Amino acid sequence: MSCFASSTRNIYSTSSSLPPVASNNPIVFSFTKDEYGTASVDFVLLAIPLFLPILLFLNQFSTLSNSELVARTLVRESLRAYVTAPNNDVAPSRAWQVMTIGGRAEGLTEVQISALDISYECSATPCISPNGRIRATLKMPLPKQDRVVTAQAEEYVSPWQDRKSTRLNSSHRCISY
Repeated sequence: MSCFASSTRNIYSTSSSLPPVASNNPIVFSFTKDEYGTASVDFVLLAIPLFLPILLFLNQFSTLSNSELVARTLVRESLRAYVTAPNNDVAPSRAWQVMTIGGRAEGLTEVQISALDISYECSATPCISPNGRIRATLKMPLPKQDRVVTAQAEEYVSPWQDRKSTRLNSSHRCISY
């Protein structure tokens, strides 16, 4: 026999030291009713105030992440167009054209596209010269926010690319692609 056998009492006994509840009192009776469905009410009352800030944070985070992805794509593609341009005269307009078309493809409005600010830093003069390094920096203001997303890309001009062969001279009558 266990040493705890004598000190245990039956927890399922019907006798209690509490006085009986008066069942004719409506206030007491309403609290002693079945509590079916209270867990869902408690969940709604507690979970919504806790989940609402999380949902707002995730919405802001996804908007910012998408804007950064769009900015990186636009700066990379516009710099690629800049580097592959035949000369320094057409490179900025070619890069802006690619950025405008890419911005529309990414879902930016005309106002957002016109607010884009891109700058180029070149390691050599002229900018498009063999073995030259070009770095582009794009600043994209976010609509309805006081934030500016900044993205950078860097490309090298091919050392084997001859820029003279891409210019038109008198022997070229027609260029076909």
